[in-house]
Formats: sequence, structure tokens, C-alpha cells
Amino acid sequence: MSSSDSLCGGTDDSSWGDEIWHDDCGRFTLAQLLWVKLRDTDMSYGQLRYPVEIRRESHRPTRPGQSRRPNPAWIHELELVMAPRRGILLIGEVYGRPNDALWNPKRVLDELRQLRSLMLERILQDPAWRGRELGVGYAIVVRDTERSDLPAIAAIDPLSLITRDELPHVACRLSDIMDYHAASAGIDFASFGAALIDAVRDIGADSYGQLGDFLVPEDIYDAPELPTWLR
Repeated sequence: MSSSDSLCGGTDDSSWGDEIWHDDCGRFTLAQLLWVKLRDTDMSYGQLRYPVEIRRESHRPTRPGQSRRPNPAWIHELELVMAPRRGILLIGEVYGRPNDALWNPKRVLDELRQLRSLMLERILQDPAWRGRELGVGYAIVVRDTERSDLPAIAAIDPLSLITRDELPHVACRLSDIMDYHAASAGIDFASFGAALIDAVRDIGADSYGQLGDFLVPEDIYDAPELPTWLR
């Protein structure tokens, strides 16, 4: 039995205790979901934070000797799932249903590709990683649509999508997606995976537009909350 086979059977969440379950919790974050569902697997969840400058046009002239104040920034999170012997996935989310205004998987995919390039650029500053295929893939969580209702989406492989009905077994799906990306890249991730994950965790805070401040779920929430249907 492969490791992905063992994950597909589901998990018993009772060991977490009733105090973390809130049946009236209709929404949940990706961090909350993956904190619970990835325990007792070889996968772990983490975030890299990055600032994005808010560009504002100013029509007020700058007086001589007066410096422009920098534009403020929103802090965004790059969400990751990592396994030393399996791979690294960048995780994105799509809200809404097909034909809704919120439904835009292509935009999420484009963002993940940009963030992948940004993360790899930081890692490849170390000569030890230059010229190597690192096998970093992506997965997109479709929160409000089930697999049977999922339309064909140009430029997105359906194997990399995780639909609402698959979320109770999200660990199994992530495991399969990691195997899929590694096979597509033709690499043996296990030979260097632990070192690469250490490199990702060691990315330090930097200037505007750079990644940093690696966080684990315990840094983000005191306790996870999930609705009953995800137990």
C-alpha cells in the first residue's frame, strides 16, 4: 500500500477533542482545514508572507525638499503544503460557483505561477540549487463546487483541482497531486526534498516584494475550527 492509499481511507478526528469543533462554524480558512487534516501524515502546512504595495495616483505636486511618503502595503500569504519525500505545492482557493462573479480559477492559477517564480527566485540565489528542477507544483481548492459540477477550465489541469466534496479527504488528494507533479517533472523529490523544505522555511523577511516570515499553523490560530461535514 502506498502512502497515498493510506491517506485515502480518511482519518479519525476524535482525538482532537470536542472543544475544537463548532457546528455553527459555516466558514473555515485553508490553514484551519489543513492543520487538522494533515496531522499524522508526512505533509505539513505553512505560509510565507509578502507585502504588495498599493499603487495610488497623486495629483498633488511635491514641494522642493519634500519626499514622497511610500504607499502602504497589504500583507498577503503564500500558502504551501510540503512533504520531504513527496513535493511542495502552492495552494490557492476559488470561491463561488461557475458563472458567479467570484469564479475565476484562471486568475488564481496566474497568481500561483507568479508566486512560484518569486519563491524559486529566492531559493535559486543559493548556488547549491541553481540549474535544478525543484518540482514545485500547485493545487487549487474549489471551495463551493463539487467535482460533478465542475466545468472544463482552459489551462488548468483538473487533476490539480480539489473540489468541495473532496475536502474531507483533502490529505489524500494533496498526496496524489504531489505524486502527479513529481512524475510530470521526472524528478526524485525524496533525494533533496528535506533540504529544499528547510530552504523554504529559512527564507527571511526582506524588502518590498520579497517573501519572508515563514509561519506554521500554530503561529496563526490558537485552535482550528471546522464544520461538522469536514470531520
